[in-house]
Amino acid sequence: LGRSKEEQFEPLINLLLELAPDEKNYSKEELQGMGFGEIRDALLAINPLDVEHVKKCNKAEAEFWRRSEGHQIKPSDKLLQ
Repeated sequence: LGRSKEEQFEPLINLLLELAPDEKNYSKEELQGMGFGEIRDALLAINPLDVEHVKKCNKAEAEFWRRSEGHQIKPSDKLLQ
């Protein structure tokens, strides 16, 4: 089955904790309360014009989406409600 939210967000949170400037001083608990878009925006805002930085962000995002994959098998009338 699917992973926990903590497991899904781990690549993004770890990268932000590693790269965030000291003045931001994010806590892991604070980041766990943020959504995907907020975390990705915060990551990209660190150095949006640096190609290598954006590649790191994209790699963490790809891992987030890989960990968020899942599937359900139900009759279509139950899934599409």
